Amino acid sequence: NGNVINGLVPKDFRLLDNDKPQVITEDIALHPISMVIAVQASLEVEKMLPAVQKLGSAIQAQILGDDGEVAVLQFDSRITTLTDFTSDPDKFSMALKKLKVGSSTSRLNDATNEGITLLRKRPSSRRRVLLLISESGDNSSELRPREVLSAAEFANVVIYSIDISRLVSQI
Repeated sequence: NGNVINGLVPKDFRLLDNDKPQVITEDIALHPISMVIAVQASLEVEKMLPAVQKLGSAIQAQILGDDGEVAVLQFDSRITTLTDFTSDPDKFSMALKKLKVGSSTSRLNDATNEGITLLRKRPSSRRRVLLLISESGDNSSELRPREVLSAAEFANVVIYSIDISRLVSQI
């Protein structure tokens, strides 16, 4: 009748071309994003944290859009959740402002795995993204990179990394 019907998915349809069934695909880029941002907050990157704290509005507007959600972790020798998943830009910005410098160690692999664990609990209809803002080194994790990458693959998590190396952080 020309009315909009919400909630339909490709499997709700059958498409025939010359009486032959066709595969219907959907553009996954239209799915909302669930993102975990894991930020290294150790002594080595202390000078970079003020720049990281300003990323909130850019990420919210440009990446997450209207239906996205984000959780924020910080890590050094400990891994701390600064905010659970939220779509509220104010909560997200406040979480980034809570970043505090900790010890001189970095549990990069363990923090990555913690982010993957959080994302695994999100609905499979969402794009699962982990953004790591850290140095490239890990000096105290219990997990090995291979274990973490396998976990990401099985959870359908895409990992992006922003490397704030010692060279850049000493500026």
